[in-house]
Amino acid sequence: MNDSDIPDYVKKAFKDSSYTIISIPAGTALYKLSQYEIVNEKRGGSVSPWWSPVIPFKEDRLGAIGRYQEAQLNGISFEAMVRFASAVRVDWNGLDNYQEIILTKSVDCIWGQFQPQPAYSPIEKGKKVEQMIKNYEAKIRIVEKDHYVPEFLGGIEAYQFWIPNLTKADLKSNNSIPANDPKALAVALGLA
Repeated sequence: MNDSDIPDYVKKAFKDSSYTIISIPAGTALYKLSQYEIVNEKRGGSVSPWWSPVIPFKEDRLGAIGRYQEAQLNGISFEAMVRFASAVRVDWNGLDNYQEIILTKSVDCIWGQFQPQPAYSPIEKGKKVEQMIKNYEAKIRIVEKDHYVPEFLGGIEAYQFWIPNLTKADLKSNNSIPANDPKALAVALGLA
């Protein structure tokens, strides 16, 4: 992978557009929280390129396990902690499920910190009403979950991978459990 292979929108998803091109080995466990399916069968079995490490990796001293423990120590849900740490705008994703995959092969990717984000997408000219509705509906979902969302997300030491062209064939396993089930999360993370 070359720097010229990386789209600008991807570069901007990393803090100060700073990242490293690395290779991660087969057997690496990755996670994310998402409302979407792990494998998108409608798109030929493609898999989201955005992931974080389950166990500490390079500069990420927490992984999913540490992030879960951090949420517990702060008295907030894992979902709320991940939304803040991973800078996921409310109207981008409901973060309903903890998803974990294990890579079957070594992959090239980029690695770096999350770029801080506003809690909601800005209202763009020409899409004002549509974005207002989307932001409002997302805010209602968060209120129903009883989560506090700060005005800005991210800015702490949290890291991500961007793995282009990831497919179902690249995964040894793919598990998904409700993000609002702390007992199941503790079991999945080996903490119970």
